[in-house]
Amino acid sequence: MPDLGMNELFGFTTLALTAWIYTSYIKGILEGKTKPHPFSWIVWTILIGITVLVMISDNAGPGVWAFIAVFFINALISVLSIKNGFENITRIDVGVFVLALVTLAIWLFLQNPLWAVLTLYVAHILAFIQTFRKSWLNPKQEPVHVFFLNFVRHALTVLALSNYSIITALIPVLLVLCNIALVLFLIWRRKDGKSLTH
Repeated sequence: MPDLGMNELFGFTTLALTAWIYTSYIKGILEGKTKPHPFSWIVWTILIGITVLVMISDNAGPGVWAFIAVFFINALISVLSIKNGFENITRIDVGVFVLALVTLAIWLFLQNPLWAVLTLYVAHILAFIQTFRKSWLNPKQEPVHVFFLNFVRHALTVLALSNYSIITALIPVLLVLCNIALVLFLIWRRKDGKSLTH
């Protein structure tokens, strides 16, 4: 059996965390405790799929393993969340979707990973804005521990990278920051007041 380097060890750890995180999240969906917005998850599936292609193109190594797993899991969550309906789709939702398609076009037709990852960066931020919006309205519908574990997972993803560049590291670092920010936001919001919608 070949010896595993630190990158591979971090990579396998991110896969284990991915399985743990999303098992809990999917269980919450099936029990009706967690109600993800289907449009957001469809967009995230597209974004993560492009992220995988871009990272692989610049030799991300084990740092991309969790993203590959998340792509398929996000697709499953998208299907499971359809029952929640496509109501309350905002202009930002549509904007992120269009930006995701633009990113896909940049990757497919221009084959420019740098421009693709910069467009992905903006798209991921806009997608997270929607999660922050939903968390503001219904802070108890999003499990804090899931986003904290995502923070840890993305931090380990950065450590698992075989090659450090803007193309491979920009999105994982962004997701580290977004997830810890959302954790702090949810904790504050739950202490600050009740859900604004029912």
